Amino acid sequence: MRLRLVLLLVALLLALPASAQARDFFVDSREGSDLGPGTREKPWRSLARVSRALLQPGDRVLFRRNRIFRGTLRPGSSGTAELPIVYSAYGRGGGGGDAQPARHPLPERSLGLGARRRGVVARSWNRREPRPGGA
Repeated sequence: MRLRLVLLLVALLLALPASAQARDFFVDSREGSDLGPGTREKPWRSLARVSRALLQPGDRVLFRRNRIFRGTLRPGSSGTAELPIVYSAYGRGGGGGDAQPARHPLPERSLGLGARRRGVVARSWNRREPRPGGA
């Protein structure tokens, strides 16, 4: 009886969708540390640390608003069409509330991706950026 219960629990855990395992990582160029875990309380500091992260489909990397991040972001992994890896923002500033991305995507070349990468979504949080179509 006990063995059946354990096997049932293992089967249920394996059947969980990948989105249930998605994680959020935080980056703050002023108050972060690349030695930290990348949590909201202990964010990473640099784009180099984000580039070294072993990201999984559904993960999000959130950059602190009103910070300057120097360097090149080189994602080492991709998400899927159903579970992209999302790069967005958190914190107050730029006219938005907490974790509210802007209305249009950040051009992929701004992330240093060069060619398009499948399963990567980038969102801009810089409201001074011109809107698509020149509006």
